Amino acid sequence: QSIIASRATVDDVALTDTTVADDDSTRQTNFSHQSYAGAGNRGSSRSVRSSEGAAAMDLTVKAHAVSVMVCNLHGFHRASAHVSKEAAARAIGEVVDVVVAEIGDHGGVLASFNGDTFLASFNAVRPCPSHAKRVCATALAIAERAPAVGLRLRARVGVSTGKCVLG
Repeated sequence: QSIIASRATVDDVALTDTTVADDDSTRQTNFSHQSYAGAGNRGSSRSVRSSEGAAAMDLTVKAHAVSVMVCNLHGFHRASAHVSKEAAARAIGEVVDVVVAEIGDHGGVLASFNGDTFLASFNAVRPCPSHAKRVCATALAIAERAPAVGLRLRARVGVSTGKCVLG
């Protein structure tokens, strides 16, 4: 389920998808792994061994309800070309502070930050009840706050909720 919200409040966003539930919908599946450590060893096992022959560990993957958010600063590269490198670094630092604070305040985890693009997950790394509503609240807060800091750029934010394989 993808949710697109523009100039709305979290209460305006209807979350009616019954196929995606929170933590109680987690399903565990054992993963069968092919081992190719030696030329003659092509057996299937339920464990993975390191090349040093250390003890085996169970590899379990889960189908889990997760929400993700991606955020990009519209026009950052063009705007940063007209200021010093130091000013651009300060500006992106101010935006990073806002984005990281909003993600953390709503129970998410910053998964990746590259230049002017941020990726956050909710209910993947750590449990996050009502992750779909929280990711929407985060997106709306960032879209509202980002133009007030740094180079005063608009944040383009997208969110998606669905099943994800974790392991």
